[in-house]
Amino acid sequence: MAAQPVFHLDIEDMHIEVVLDNGFWNTFALAADMHAHTYYEVMLCPEGNLNIALSDGTVLALEPGSLCLIPPRVYHRSLGDTDTRKLAIRFLCTRNLKPGRMYGTCFASLERKTAPVSLGVQPALNAIVRDLCAELQQPTLATDACVQSLLSLLLVGIFRKLCQDDGIVAPSALPPQVSDRRLAIEEFFNTSFHLPITEEALASQVHLSTRQLNRVLRQLYGMSFRQLVIDIRMSRAVHLLCDTDLSIAEVAYKVGYTSVSGFYEAFQKHYGIPPGSYKTHRHE
Repeated sequence: MAAQPVFHLDIEDMHIEVVLDNGFWNTFALAADMHAHTYYEVMLCPEGNLNIALSDGTVLALEPGSLCLIPPRVYHRSLGDTDTRKLAIRFLCTRNLKPGRMYGTCFASLERKTAPVSLGVQPALNAIVRDLCAELQQPTLATDACVQSLLSLLLVGIFRKLCQDDGIVAPSALPPQVSDRRLAIEEFFNTSFHLPITEEALASQVHLSTRQLNRVLRQLYGMSFRQLVIDIRMSRAVHLLCDTDLSIAEVAYKVGYTSVSGFYEAFQKHYGIPPGSYKTHRHE
């Protein structure tokens, strides 16, 4: 089986790995068996009528031009007529080294999803999909760059739709005092994530008690100190696993773990698969 196209996008503070179903722009095969992914999956129905059957016996019907978001580990299969065309895009989001608003805002919405969500007909997003398919059908100069740009536009549009439906609004500009504090917090994490850092050290640096610090971190990022450390280390580990030839042990030490077993355990818990299997399983 040919390798599936994988694209890496950086949108503000979020790193997104996107897997495109192999040949989706030419052969629109329907999955006959129940299956699930470790990724979020966006299912689009450019033509025909597509049904998403779930393991509990329910069926979600998609009309032409509609989109559906399927969360990780939700068993499903696609059903349709011979003229039905589908497009499946799977994506995994992690935080970049710089914490910010995009990741926290999107995941406030994404983490609520435990069942497939119909996004309805989205003409603007379908226009992007048509351009994406055209670019992949006839690769030309800088096709990969164009595909990355189109995928970025598509995913941001989907995130905006989800947040809008959930009533989630990205925070407005922060007051100067809060903004300065956030910059100090982000500099601390960006420069020290690989060290044995403590919340006491950060609290002292931004002139807060540890209790006040964790309240500020939850307000700004939706996470505790410990969760932020793990999240940033895991995001950096994903970059190193994908973009370098470093061994698992070398990656573990570079992101701040003193034992490989501790890194394995943290990575498995965070992503659902061990780091050694990441590059293989990310295509499934």
